[in-house]
Amino acid sequence: MQNVPPMWHLLKLAMTFLRCLPAFFRNRRQQALVELALRQQLATYTQESQAPDLPAGPGLLGTSVSDLVGVEGDPRHRPTRHCRPLA
Repeated sequence: MQNVPPMWHLLKLAMTFLRCLPAFFRNRRQQALVELALRQQLATYTQESQAPDLPAGPGLLGTSVSDLVGVEGDPRHRPTRHCRPLA
């Protein structure tokens, strides 16, 4: 481990706290704007990163992907009305 001064960790903790301080004093409108921006960033990230293609044949455990039961195969699952299905 590097030789860091003992006060370094305390200084780092204090700086982290000071960086988080404005979040405690935001009004609802500003907080909603921050959350909206984060949701848009997450949506953009999920659109850019795609899931890897799974092989059609037997997989790692000797079963194919079609043998696995997903959420849509569960009779207790209700389809969503307000957004795209997850699976």
